[in-house]
Amino acid sequence: MLILDRITRPPGLLRRALMYSLVVEEGRLCALCTGKSSNPVMWGSVRHAALVKTFDSTYEPEVEAAEAGILRAEIAPLLANKDSFEFSARDISRLIIQERLWTSSRIVLEAAGQRLVFSLSQAQMEEATAFVSRARQMLGLPVPGPRG
Repeated sequence: MLILDRITRPPGLLRRALMYSLVVEEGRLCALCTGKSSNPVMWGSVRHAALVKTFDSTYEPEVEAAEAGILRAEIAPLLANKDSFEFSARDISRLIIQERLWTSSRIVLEAAGQRLVFSLSQAQMEEATAFVSRARQMLGLPVPGPRG
């Protein structure tokens, strides 16, 4: 089992920011919603960072409990969440990291007609790069070209 924890799916027009764990096992990739997030990747100033830290501390117990369940291989309850996704290897058409200069980098997953984007902090880049590379190997996905 390969796991990447604490990545954020940014808020949309009608959707709040959510925290996710990506899990690769047995020829499938699961994007498991582990709880709410205030999307700290998007905030730049020190004042905003302090505010985000306050909000995240209220969500922390829920996220930690979900991540502990993943480590115990209790994935089924998290997959029941309406914000979680499961894709077989043959459904995945794209799994890449987009490194961006002025905003946060992100993981882009395209599978079964859906496009999921997860924001990464700079501190997560090394771990995320290793995860995506290893996940492609485990799922038998082709290495993307220079344009992704």
